Amino acid sequence: MFATVSGTVYAPVFGSTDRLGNAVKSFDNGTAVDGLLVSPSTTDDLEAQRVDGDSITLTVHFPKTWTNSLRGCEIELSDAWSGRYRIVGDPLPYIEANTPGAWWLPVNVVRCDG
Repeated sequence: MFATVSGTVYAPVFGSTDRLGNAVKSFDNGTAVDGLLVSPSTTDDLEAQRVDGDSITLTVHFPKTWTNSLRGCEIELSDAWSGRYRIVGDPLPYIEANTPGAWWLPVNVVRCDG
């Protein structure tokens, strides 16, 4: 069996404008999702010594039960990867016939500290 984590996906909301008339981005209250597989996309974040201003890049594999768009969203993960990450791009799932397991949506996420 795989060790999975839980997360909360926050979708963007554009409800107000700033003084120049530009849309102001905020986020909704979030949607919980269980059964996420997390793997490091690079090993740069695994070094024993980190300098200020490091970046953590992960791939989060969503289960087939997730069908919502992730464009512009953020995700907060639990357990060893705890923190809030920005979802990169507009992730699309693999073809279902080619993915016999429970996961079919690889999502690149990034968090920059410092």
